[in-house]
Formats: sequence, C-alpha cells, structure tokens
Amino acid sequence: LALLEKTARALNHAHDEGLVHRDIKPHNIMVTPDGEPVILDFGLAHDEETMHSLTMTGDLVGTPAYMSPEQLLAKRVTLDRRTDIYSLGATLYECLTLRPPFQAPSREGLYQQILASEPPDPLRINPDLPDDLAVVLATAMEKDRNRRYQTAEDFAEDLRCVREHEPIAAKPAGPILRARRWAQRNPVVATSAAALFVMLAGGLGVTAHFLGQTAAALDVATAERKIAQEERDAKVSALSK
Repeated sequence: LALLEKTARALNHAHDEGLVHRDIKPHNIMVTPDGEPVILDFGLAHDEETMHSLTMTGDLVGTPAYMSPEQLLAKRVTLDRRTDIYSLGATLYECLTLRPPFQAPSREGLYQQILASEPPDPLRINPDLPDDLAVVLATAMEKDRNRRYQTAEDFAEDLRCVREHEPIAAKPAGPILRARRWAQRNPVVATSAAALFVMLAGGLGVTAHFLGQTAAALDVATAERKIAQEERDAKVSALSK
C-alpha cells in the first residue's frame, strides 16, 4: 500500500504537468534499491490539454488487461487522468490478489469483461484484506469515471487512510446502484423479476394506471438494454479487428 500510495502521488505530479500516461501497469512501476517506486515508460503519454500523443498515434494503445473501459473506446472518448487512476487501481488489485482483475481466453472476451463486468470480489480471493481497501479498489476501478477518484492524489490519500486505520473518503455503492449493476449484468432475470413484481402488485389492487406505466418502463428498459448490448458487441467486434 505504501508503494502504491507513493506511485499515485507521483502519477498525480505527472497529471498536474498535463501528462496522461495511458499504460500504467505493474511492469511500468519499478522499485529502486532504497524501496522507492518509479513510474517508467511514458512512451504512450499524451498531453491532457491538447490531447496530442507525444510519441505515437493510433486508435488503441496500452496494455489490454489494465485498460480503463473508456480507453477501449479509442477515439470515441477523450481520455484524461482518470484513465490512469483506473489502471493504477487494476495494478493494485493484482498486487493484493496475485491475479489481474479480468481474465479471458481471448482478447475479445477480455474487452467484453472490462466494458460490462465487475472484477471478482477481492475479499473472496484474499480474505485478509480490510473492507475499506475493497471500497478503495472499487472506487479506483469504477466503470463510470465520474464516480471514480477524480485525482490520483485522492486515491493516494485513501490508501494512506487505510494504512493508518483512518476513515476513507470513498463510499461503497448503495443498494440502488448495486441493484442497477446487477440488472445490467443479468438483464433477462431482472426483466422477469420486474414483470413478476408487476403481476403481484396487480393482485394486491395496484391501479391499472400504475401497472401501465410500469409495463411501459419495462419495455423501454428492455429496449435500452438491447441497444446497449448491441453497441458493446459492435465495439468489441471493431476492437478485435
């Protein structure tokens, strides 16, 4: 934790200078003989203000296992410092569990997991981890970058709090957000459960107006999920080519 905290602070310094690394991973964090971490290989870095690649151009750069979801979208999304925070979170995940957060037999499968799945609960892999550390990991690796740590310094501070047994700033996902994520991962089951609820509610005398609104909402939600899945499949197919 101390090493990754120092790494996060160094990364924040690079970000403050306007640089986004875009390839944070274990192999690019070296430790000096006196135990200090050093971030190497800024070969894929770009200027955050101008979005100009410093050394190369291309639609997809970085190491897939540690890429943020938005990084997989290539030029469709403007990358900023938060993509490095995700990658550092993925690096921390591997340091704590001895496995990367996502594994798949194919690159397409790996992309699909990063875009649409949650990593395995680190507490199940390593029960000795503090609960707060699992919250820190989840915050660093949020798929929604607006819910992620907004700066590497914020990430570093929560790592310090975990080390020193102080309250962390990050908060675990609430029940509504957890339910929404579960529904996104299990659309068929979620739709069936919602339909069953509507049927039971009707038997209890809920108004026809409410039932109609709920059914309409279900139809919209189903259509949105279908469109989102088709978009994800198209993105994965395009990336694989």
